[in-house]
Amino acid sequence: MHDSYKELAGRASRLKDRITEITFELAEAESAVEYMQKALDVEAPPEYADVESLYRAAGIELPGLALRRFEDVEAFQASVTANRHGYLRDQIDEMRQRRDQLSADLAKRSAERTEILKTLDGKGAFEDLIRLRETLGVNISRAETLRSKLHHAAALENNETQMKAEAAELELKLRQNYEKDEDNIKRATVLVDRAIAKLYDDRTGNLIIEASRSGPKFRIDIEGGGNKGGIDMMKIFCFDTTLLRIAFDRFKPGPQLLVHDSHLFDGVDSRQVAQALVYGKDVADEIGGQYIVTLNSDEFNSANASSDLPLDDFVNSVKLADDETGGLFGYRFDLKPPAAKR
Repeated sequence: MHDSYKELAGRASRLKDRITEITFELAEAESAVEYMQKALDVEAPPEYADVESLYRAAGIELPGLALRRFEDVEAFQASVTANRHGYLRDQIDEMRQRRDQLSADLAKRSAERTEILKTLDGKGAFEDLIRLRETLGVNISRAETLRSKLHHAAALENNETQMKAEAAELELKLRQNYEKDEDNIKRATVLVDRAIAKLYDDRTGNLIIEASRSGPKFRIDIEGGGNKGGIDMMKIFCFDTTLLRIAFDRFKPGPQLLVHDSHLFDGVDSRQVAQALVYGKDVADEIGGQYIVTLNSDEFNSANASSDLPLDDFVNSVKLADDETGGLFGYRFDLKPPAAKR
């Protein structure tokens, strides 16, 4: 055994750790030098000759003042680029010095560690000690990883259990509210059935409200095949008119206005459009409100031709009151001054 075996072994271990750190720092320095060298190679002032050529191709002759301004900007950009080059060169030189220092430090410490290992060779179980220390480090790291995973797994399990309990409690409260509001649900179902009956002579449907852990689910089913896209649009119509009627009664009085855009009637048969417009008017009359629909003229004409009730009486004519003091759709139109009389 060497007299200073423990001390030299510790020194060798510390040198190994520092050599690893220096290796990483040296790699970062090399990467930084390469990056800044590429930036220096591509750094160049912008080309202004293309701008002048573009104007010349368009048949525009730039005045002398504009050309002088281009020359001033070009000179300024050249100055900025030169300063940028100088700055990058200084940074590259500084990083290269740092790299050389690290290389020298790495060589010095590697040589010192090699000498220590030669001194301890054959004079103790140094290699066994190093191997045991490495194994100990791996096991400590693995134990910490497993301990962290166990902690997170326990936390997730507790959270999952708590969330399941809260979800079950919310679902129970929702079912209790469902039973409590049974009369309101029945009325909503009746109103949806009424709307479907007004729209279709050969179809039936109903409103379905279900209580689930993710909350209440609303669904309107309309039986029969055919135009599924148009039927889906009419489901929205039935829901909106039902919601308007219920809200009006609940707040006494509630909202008295329902507005639909023409997109709601995309793909809907003209007869169903006509019946929807009439039913919307009936609902509005019941609450003393208004049902407003924006329709293109061709869609309106088709619906009007399919309706038993003339819809022309309910059309508001478009009026644009625009003069020199106002604008149209947010735009200002300046009138030309009248020509002078001769």
